[in-house]
Amino acid sequence: MSGVAEAEALQQAAEQAHSSGADDEEAFVCEAMCQAAYGPEDGGPRGIRKIRSCTLDRAAASVTCDVVTEPRVCKGRRPVGHMEFTGVRGADPLGQSLAAMAYLEAASVDAFEELASQLEDFSAPQQLIARARACAADERRHTLWLTQYAERNGARVPSPRAVPAATHLEAIARHNATEGCIFESFAALIAHRAADRCDDAGLRSIFAKIADDETRHGQFAWDLHEWFKTRLSTSQRRAIAAAQEAALQELPRRAREMAGLLEPVLHIGADENASLALAFSSELA
Repeated sequence: MSGVAEAEALQQAAEQAHSSGADDEEAFVCEAMCQAAYGPEDGGPRGIRKIRSCTLDRAAASVTCDVVTEPRVCKGRRPVGHMEFTGVRGADPLGQSLAAMAYLEAASVDAFEELASQLEDFSAPQQLIARARACAADERRHTLWLTQYAERNGARVPSPRAVPAATHLEAIARHNATEGCIFESFAALIAHRAADRCDDAGLRSIFAKIADDETRHGQFAWDLHEWFKTRLSTSQRRAIAAAQEAALQELPRRAREMAGLLEPVLHIGADENASLALAFSSELA
């Protein structure tokens, strides 16, 4: 962008941050500036482009963005600002697949703990906060089970990473509408399929338990979605509905991209996974 365009974008982002009541105005403005420069985070054949970090210089009206492309995996709820699993050294395909799953289960712990704290800040009903905490407890068990299997196959599971992101009400509602209602609900379906497909009897038993938990988590996301709608304006609800529709449209492609990493455990190929996602999207729509 030109200096004038950057200054205008900075002013507009600052006004949006103020009007939305963003908790971290600096992070909100920085993210908005990066999106103005690079476009919204988007997917492609190699994965999803992420704004990993940005540095804002208000005096110069400029922003420096660190943008990376990371592989997609779809399993469980990611926290806001989540950074995707990028692999572990020295592990075979089975170990890589198990490590990716364990990594995302650990990230889901962070996601639900983060969500519970946000709901407290939003003065949400105690029942919703308690359900978020219960989901975090489920994800801790999932993390332990899959980490043990990954380590047996020579893969060390890294700690999940995230970058600061906007945490105002509309952003969290949008995240729940897409990450929870769409992607986590689909993850529950994949877990049910895994419970039938895994070669290892122990993994089949684990995925049967995970499938039940993720189904409950998906329902929680939809219940939370209804509560969020009571706190949002008409224009905000429309924007979130559009984001949810876009997530449904994206799901088959996302499912195809994730199949290669998950196939060693789940034995679900790219075509089958994409077809499953298409059927899920059509039914949900």
